Amino acid sequence: MAIKTKPIHSDITETSSIFGIPVTIEHEVCIMDKQILIATITASITAMISVLAVVIGKYYDKKRELEQQHRTQKIEFYKVFLEKWFDFLDRLSTQSINKEIGEEGRKFITQISWNLILWAGKDVIQEYNKFRKLMFLPINSDNSGLLLILQFENVVFKIREELGHNNKGRNKLDQLDFLSLYINDVDSTIRPNLDPLNKELIGFLKDA
Repeated sequence: MAIKTKPIHSDITETSSIFGIPVTIEHEVCIMDKQILIATITASITAMISVLAVVIGKYYDKKRELEQQHRTQKIEFYKVFLEKWFDFLDRLSTQSINKEIGEEGRKFITQISWNLILWAGKDVIQEYNKFRKLMFLPINSDNSGLLLILQFENVVFKIREELGHNNKGRNKLDQLDFLSLYINDVDSTIRPNLDPLNKELIGFLKDA
């Protein structure tokens, strides 16, 4: 009768050779090592995700801080910009714009152009360029001062949009709403002739 022999490799141990040296490997130890490895990898991934979340959070906090600082500086710039220009427009001579602005005004225009490069967005710069060109055009019109003021209001609209003011729906402001803040008779002098003035303004800007 054949006698069954037990395999050399049992369910508990394995005997193998490494560089000719017999080595016994316990199965339970192998299984435990795999569990520890999985747990270690899982813990490492969790730690990496936590660190990454902190780094990303700090990055966006710093970004928001810089954006807020930039917006604060931009508001200060636009405040000076508007105060100066409203002062010039308030003293505007429709007969000789260049004479009314004077040397001080020309220096201000040069300085403000450099600051616009640093702080102003695309739409503000484009509308201001139209305003500046219109200011120095040889306009043969009795409405030259009014046309300049109307274009300046377009600049104001773009500044407000850039600073985050909504101009749609119930919050929408119409043309002349800003001018009426410092021109008392805007409804009687400008509004009745607004359409012809706008057409004249578009014509001059097209030729600029």
